[in-house]
Amino acid sequence: MFQRKFFVLPLLTALLFVQSAFKPFAATACDQAQFIADLTVPDGSSFSAGTSFIKTWRLMNIGSCAWTTSYSLTYFSGESFGTVSPVNLPAQVEPGQMVDVSVTLTSPMSGGHYRGYWKLTNASGGQFGIGPAGSDAFWVDINVLNSSAVIYDFVANAPYAQWKSGAGPLPFPGASGDNRGYSMQVNNPHLENAAFDTLPGLLTVPQNKYNGYIQAVYPEFLVSQGDHLQTLVNCEYGATGCYVTFRIEYMNSTGKIRELWKWKEAHDGRYYAADLNLSALAGQKVKFILTLLSTGAASGDRAIWGTPRIVRTSAENPPVPPATLTPLPPLTATFTPFVTAPPIGISGCDRASYVADLTVPDGTPFAPGAAFTKTWRIRNTGSCMWTTAYRLVFYSGEQMGAPTSLTLPRTVGPGQTVDLSLNMTAPSTPGKYRGYWLLQNASGMLFGIGTKVASPFWVEIDVSGSSSTGIGYDFAANACSAEWKTGAGVLACPGLYGDLSGFIVKTDSTTLEDGTPGPARRWWLRRSTNTTDTSRASIQPSPSSPATVSRRALAVNTIPNVM
Repeated sequence: MFQRKFFVLPLLTALLFVQSAFKPFAATACDQAQFIADLTVPDGSSFSAGTSFIKTWRLMNIGSCAWTTSYSLTYFSGESFGTVSPVNLPAQVEPGQMVDVSVTLTSPMSGGHYRGYWKLTNASGGQFGIGPAGSDAFWVDINVLNSSAVIYDFVANAPYAQWKSGAGPLPFPGASGDNRGYSMQVNNPHLENAAFDTLPGLLTVPQNKYNGYIQAVYPEFLVSQGDHLQTLVNCEYGATGCYVTFRIEYMNSTGKIRELWKWKEAHDGRYYAADLNLSALAGQKVKFILTLLSTGAASGDRAIWGTPRIVRTSAENPPVPPATLTPLPPLTATFTPFVTAPPIGISGCDRASYVADLTVPDGTPFAPGAAFTKTWRIRNTGSCMWTTAYRLVFYSGEQMGAPTSLTLPRTVGPGQTVDLSLNMTAPSTPGKYRGYWLLQNASGMLFGIGTKVASPFWVEIDVSGSSSTGIGYDFAANACSAEWKTGAGVLACPGLYGDLSGFIVKTDSTTLEDGTPGPARRWWLRRSTNTTDTSRASIQPSPSSPATVSRRALAVNTIPNVM
């Protein structure tokens, strides 16, 4: 998974330039260097055994002597990575100039942590390096993994995660500049210390609002003893206004969410390599949650999850993917949920028929928060070919955490069947739930099943068992058990609409001030005509009432009277 092929390059490439942003140390030595940056292979980079890679350092000549082409990059000590021969500089480097020096290396054949030290050698054979005295070596530092050690890749599985922000569900990959927030794969992330990571990562940008966030909930994963979650976190190079918090959580089988780790990161020219031991979760099926939170304004936040993965350090072979996870095609970057269900068009050539529920037949019971995969078998009964530009799309009802759309996994000819799968999560509250789905052709027209090709097909489940939250006290049901009063005195409950002393009445349907429908069971409270008056209620629960109060509470609006 982590093997990387390189084009044949010269053993040493150099780029010379004057850089005024870096001021060299005051030095009297003739030969002295200053380390500027790891341009490739930052410390802790991981490679499979026997992988060729190119290490590039950026160094500055802070001595008083010019480095001629007789100077060389020379192996000093530690792991040689298969290269011990000196490599001459191809051009002269004057004092105050910088040079990017590269050498082609090969990772060892055994797993482990390796570091090799390098110096420069002058024309007389004298070695020198960096540091206050110009005698310290610079190095290359890597981890070597067996190819079977990486058992879960968060980048490769990002299309199967449920992405969202404060604006609602998000597609993956997202569209650059989307103010709702977005994430996308970056093959060689540009780290904030100017280095390029050799392996893919995730660029994540939170919703563009104060304290915005973006979050991904990944499919269920069975943790084994010795598993480690590893990632390299930092702001993207050049995102100087970036100030974020990286957070990793997990959701267990009961739907409980627990924080595993978090890290606050500002653009300071450094990155942090996290290595989280998951052994405490061994034997559990959990969903990992990656969240990026802005600190204040989010306009400058662009952050990198570098090579996020789970590595198994034990000798056992990695397991096959969990039985509930069906490989799915990637999502479309620009598709968003319907605000209202659109009409279903009828195309002469696009027709479908339902064949079978391969998984989760109607009424299947699930515990709250349980993960499952729904699979329908659908037949192409029309005359048009269904290409991979066709999609399965959410239409209405309960989405159950599924992505909004999925492209068809293959081309489906007339008369052929296709199995369509969605990874879903049961709602957290007990009850019966149904979600409706349709097909969409390459022109965007929706079609379904039935004689008029206008009927959606569905998934229907029964969520039972204990919920993570219960009703401790229902304010709406107990509204008239309270003592309501204004400056005019004690109010009757229910009152009379329009009473100038103030009133409280029940209404079965309301509209919030932003135009959205309000809760079905709601009470309205109106103040008295005294504009300095404050309406109050003293609620006296019975001795048998629970001490806790749930968030499903009475919605009371205090509205000033307009004379």
